[in-house]
Amino acid sequence: MNFRKRQFLEILSISDVACPLYLENSQAIVENKFLPDTSLKNQQQDLSMALSLGERIRHSMPLVSAANEMYKKCRRLDYSEHDISAAYLGVRNYENGKRF
Repeated sequence: MNFRKRQFLEILSISDVACPLYLENSQAIVENKFLPDTSLKNQQQDLSMALSLGERIRHSMPLVSAANEMYKKCRRLDYSEHDISAAYLGVRNYENGKRF
């Protein structure tokens, strides 16, 4: 499937998973307007704690681990004070060798 960002946002808004957080972050990605409402730094700390707990109880958490690695890439690019929706551009641009 090859959706444009706005098409994806329209589909998301009428789906069962539509919630204000998802819609706000998706809108920020579409418009490239990122407010520091929820910083990457804070989200990455939460992911690190979740991974530590998973290790203690010997529970595999591949999605949390992948998200944590993505946030660490963004942090290395000095996006730790940006909103979590900026992670989309941070990783995309990291893979393309440029900054946004």
